Amino acid sequence: MHFWAVSEGGSTLFSPLNELVEGLGKEERSLFDSLYFLTGNGKVAHPLVYPHPVTGKSTMVFHCGEPFVRAFLKGVDLNKGTAEKVYDWPQTLQML
Repeated sequence: MHFWAVSEGGSTLFSPLNELVEGLGKEERSLFDSLYFLTGNGKVAHPLVYPHPVTGKSTMVFHCGEPFVRAFLKGVDLNKGTAEKVYDWPQTLQML
């Protein structure tokens, strides 16, 4: 991912995300697989866990905090534009 500018006070952390995803317990993995994050502008929902475009291994994409993450969504149907659950900002903060 590339950004032309960065947020002041922010930092970038790198972690082996495939190992993190594959190391999750059954319940946590099921939850992570069902989550999307809604971007700060509220226009795009990205899956939290997805196959890497080159390796096909499970990986994650997310931004921690406002203004990048407006909320987490569970049970998203992109065709209908609906979600089973929308986590409000305090609930989203608990998930970060």
